[in-house]
Amino acid sequence: MAMREEQPNNKPVFDRSIWITVALTAVMGLFVLGYKLLTYSDCTGADFTFDRDQLIAGHIVSFKDQSPQAAGREWAFGDGSPPAAGEEVLHVFKHPGEYRVTLQVDGGCSVRKQVVVRKREPAVPSSRYPDFSMPPTARVGEPVRFTDNTAGAKEWQWSFGETMQVDARTKEPTYVFQSSGVKTVMLIVNGKERYAAKKRITVFARPVEEPKFDLDLPERAELKQEKVGDTISIAEVPLAPPLKPVPQNRTPELSRMQLEDYLLQVAEEQRAPETLIPFCCEGFNTRVRADGEEKSLRVLLQDIQGKKVSIENLEVLKQRETGCIDLIKVDYNRKKVLGLF
Repeated sequence: MAMREEQPNNKPVFDRSIWITVALTAVMGLFVLGYKLLTYSDCTGADFTFDRDQLIAGHIVSFKDQSPQAAGREWAFGDGSPPAAGEEVLHVFKHPGEYRVTLQVDGGCSVRKQVVVRKREPAVPSSRYPDFSMPPTARVGEPVRFTDNTAGAKEWQWSFGETMQVDARTKEPTYVFQSSGVKTVMLIVNGKERYAAKKRITVFARPVEEPKFDLDLPERAELKQEKVGDTISIAEVPLAPPLKPVPQNRTPELSRMQLEDYLLQVAEEQRAPETLIPFCCEGFNTRVRADGEEKSLRVLLQDIQGKKVSIENLEVLKQRETGCIDLIKVDYNRKKVLGLF
């Protein structure tokens, strides 16, 4: 009896579990790809800057994001402090050292920079600065005396704010100012330029000399006696002409440009408001028309003092007899500082 030889089955056999594994892997890959596409962030141009060349422990430093069209930001400063959020943040590193500052933009892009925080230098004792005395005000053409009171001073370099050079090298110099305005007086003692002391002095314009009036008085007339018969007649003595009115004392001149400088210096707190009083007829009550609104000079100065202002237009009306300012017409704007007026 012949035996039938079985033919081998060459058809490949696949396990069903393999198909399931392949399918699940493909689905998970598509899911991950879709998630990355949905959460993708373009990190091109992501960067940040800070406002100091040297970071000092205990000093405030401002960090600002420069990334274009960023919606969310989170800052980490690497010093154990809690994270911060915002386009621009302020931070203080309490201790010197190296820190890694990280900015994460839109939850995806991260920018890291290594910063070095240096130790804060001890404050310079006030005794290291020169101590000198001077009057708070002066007048053009009149000598002003300055006195240094610094202990141990042997060399002096004075600058009185009108030239770019040393004006005097003695302990008690005398100086004559050639122009009006607020001047910065600087003193360097013993060549220590690092510890230069500075003070401000207000110099007023030279007073206007009163004109001399000729009263046109005739020479003293001699009495002439004429004898007519038994009568002696005395010739009529000519009368002096009436005196011309004597003008009032004139106020020191202050031009429109000088007044504009005065107002800007008051705004920047470089000049005391009362320095304007000698030029105004009614002092602080002098009339002012600011942006079409009537107010006093006092209110105007209070409104601009300590603020950034720009003067658009300025007119000055003066009294003819005395030259004092009777009315100020001014249009000005207060500039924005850090988002506030």
